[in-house]
Amino acid sequence: MGYSIENTAWPAAAVPAETGPLLDLLFSTLDDPTESAGPTLADKVFATDGQLIAAGGTASGADVKRVYTHDAKGEDLMIIGHIDMTLKNQKVVLGGFTARIVLSRNIKDELRIKSYEVWADTAPMSNALQSS
Repeated sequence: MGYSIENTAWPAAAVPAETGPLLDLLFSTLDDPTESAGPTLADKVFATDGQLIAAGGTASGADVKRVYTHDAKGEDLMIIGHIDMTLKNQKVVLGGFTARIVLSRNIKDELRIKSYEVWADTAPMSNALQSS
């Protein structure tokens, strides 16, 4: 497992075995600045009708702390994590985030992300940008 999920506390309820590697691929690809990141997200992470919903901003270095599941299949997840952001002015902003991830299977029965909705406190980033 990659750095983003190596210390994650998983729910006692069953989640699909592919969930950990899929979340690791999501966060490592979101941190990838190369041209291959977009195709990887489209082809290997998100469902064909998948959505990423966020208030705005860019972050890197996600560390998923805990995963909760809402349904018996383990395909409706709430995650709690920590993020490190380095801004263009080189200021570092640390903060927590929560996200809801809804998983689905494609026609090949591969697990994909149907919806990834993120919430985070934007005040630390706003303060760092104003003080530059």
